[in-house]
Amino acid sequence: MSEIHEQGDGGRELPSLDEGLGAAAPRRGRALVWGLLAIAALAALAAGLALLAIRAETSAVHSELEQRLTLQSQRKVEAVSAWLDRHVAETRRLVESELFRLFAFDVETAVAALPAERPTLPGVAEGGTPERPPETLGSFGVTLLEQGPYMKRVLVEFLEGAGFLDGYLVSPTEGGAYLVSDGAPPLAEAQLVLVSDALNAREPRFGPARAQGGHLQLDLAVPVYPPQAEVGGSEPIAGFLFTLRADSRLAEILAVDPLAAGGEATRLLQLAAGPEESFAAEVDPGAAPPLRPLSDEARLPGGGALAFGERPGLDEGARVYSAGLPVPGSAWWIVQEQDAAAAEARLNAVAAAIWTIAGLVSLALLAAFVAFWWRLNGLHSRMLAEQYRAFARRIAAQKRLLDGINDSIVEHIGLKGGDGAYRLVNRAFAEALGRSPGQVVGCKDTEIYGEEVAQRMRRADKSALASGRAVMLSEVLTLQDRRHHVEVSKVPLHSEQGAAEGVVSVLRDVTREVEARERHQRLIDQMVNTLVRAIELRDPYLAGHSRRVAGFALAIAESLGASEDEQETLRVAANLCQIGKLSVPREILVKPVKLSDAELAELRRHLDHAWDMLGDVEFELPVVPTILQMHERIDGKGYPKGLVGDAVLRSAQILGLCDWFSARIEPRGYRAPIEPAAALEVLEDQPERYDPALVAALRAAVESPLGAELLAGLSETPRAS
Repeated sequence: MSEIHEQGDGGRELPSLDEGLGAAAPRRGRALVWGLLAIAALAALAAGLALLAIRAETSAVHSELEQRLTLQSQRKVEAVSAWLDRHVAETRRLVESELFRLFAFDVETAVAALPAERPTLPGVAEGGTPERPPETLGSFGVTLLEQGPYMKRVLVEFLEGAGFLDGYLVSPTEGGAYLVSDGAPPLAEAQLVLVSDALNAREPRFGPARAQGGHLQLDLAVPVYPPQAEVGGSEPIAGFLFTLRADSRLAEILAVDPLAAGGEATRLLQLAAGPEESFAAEVDPGAAPPLRPLSDEARLPGGGALAFGERPGLDEGARVYSAGLPVPGSAWWIVQEQDAAAAEARLNAVAAAIWTIAGLVSLALLAAFVAFWWRLNGLHSRMLAEQYRAFARRIAAQKRLLDGINDSIVEHIGLKGGDGAYRLVNRAFAEALGRSPGQVVGCKDTEIYGEEVAQRMRRADKSALASGRAVMLSEVLTLQDRRHHVEVSKVPLHSEQGAAEGVVSVLRDVTREVEARERHQRLIDQMVNTLVRAIELRDPYLAGHSRRVAGFALAIAESLGASEDEQETLRVAANLCQIGKLSVPREILVKPVKLSDAELAELRRHLDHAWDMLGDVEFELPVVPTILQMHERIDGKGYPKGLVGDAVLRSAQILGLCDWFSARIEPRGYRAPIEPAAALEVLEDQPERYDPALVAALRAAVESPLGAELLAGLSETPRAS
């Protein structure tokens, strides 16, 4: 800066790091840059190759693991399915025998023939035989009661030969069993539901495993079809329910393969019924109890396969790789797990070796560069003194150039420290205060501008430091007994470490621009007042109309939080909104009867006349568009263009609303005025035409003290002679 003074500076010149290097410095700098770039490139290449190698090894490990876990889960699922299918196949020789199909058919026929007043045949309690009418004959010529012991003996012999624990022949009509093996417990509700599901599906169904006496048991429900009917081709007449032990075979299937990798395990999960498809328990035949409830977080897809991936294991805190498949026709899933730490052991060892090699290569490159740089630095030391002298000469020349540039800056520039005192000021700042730069350095804003202005300056300083951005404000200052309008910019100054060191203030004197705007505004106001008087002289019914429209419009705009520019637009537009009527024939304006269509069209041309009169005036605000749209309505039924909705300026909507309201409560030559309340009701009944929010704001303005003052002038409105 020109004539920039620093407290305690003593005229010391500070060198710039960008200039002053001697002839050897560029070569040394280029050598350093190229050397560092070469090392960085080679190190990046080594790291990239290492990452590629690790990624390839990771991909290979995951691929191998995915293949193994998927194949293992498929093999286990096939084993479980084969075991279940074998049990289904064993039941066919009993379920599909004509003997039992005839017996079941006879029982169901007898049940259907029971009188309505007799109770339905009960199910069996504790394995007993249901009471049935002895007179009912079966297909073999003997009563059903006499057939029962024989059928039961056949059932027991089959169960013993097939390895089942219990057996039940269940009636869908009775909802209970009428043939039960010895020692079988009563049917549970879940078992009856399982039989019902099998009958509805017309195919065998396995129920979920359950713990019974420390062992795992499994229910199998198989439909029974009428005699000589095709299996699955007609409606079942009964259902067999078989119970079997599942411990030993499941233990064999789930046993870990001796050749499996360490940390590998097979999980059999049992899906509980419900829309969320959450696994209720893990089935483990070797555990006590054999069913272990799982948390709500255990989730698997409702269908399809569990894709291979890394996820939390079923054991708390475990991290595993797993893949799984559902067992068809059952509530089970087989999930094959591999402990993640064991699976990644080889991968971690390979990664450590790769990174070690890459690190050694990078260290070797760095050592070679350090040796090279050491030699180059020795050559540089002999040239350093001459370089610094040349550097100092160039710094001095640079400072002289900077001082010359600062002499031409007319803005007031100053740097304040953390204590609020000025540490640096330029010549323009000091001359504006009538002092020398040295007299300003060390002063605070209170000593320069006074306490009131200084408080605003301090607030702006704090805001700039807090936000880290420039803060703008406008001020009126008295400098050397003259009033100045200034625009102030506050910019935070930070050290290289990012700490706030102070604030740079730039003051631009805009007095001439402000005074020019004020003169322009005065001219506009004078013109507006003159035109308003001319309008009221030409049409006495408009006396006070513009004042009321402006008053209500500004009240609405202020209540809606409109900007200063929008409020000024409404003020000027409201006062000039009737200017086009200066060109409308006076006999139309004061006609005491309703206007004809032609006269109404001529009256509406006042907007064209307004454009002719105001189109070339520089308002710097959308005054003219607001006037031209004041008769547009948001339903598109206004004029002159039929604009719809937001196409109508908000300022024009406010102006049109207030113009209509003021006109309706004022007398005209062809009609009497209406009460303000009635006018408001008319507006409120047309929400499609007038924005309800604007109408509500108008009502609030009318009912306010300001509204009372504006309405009080209605009695003073002159009438046409």
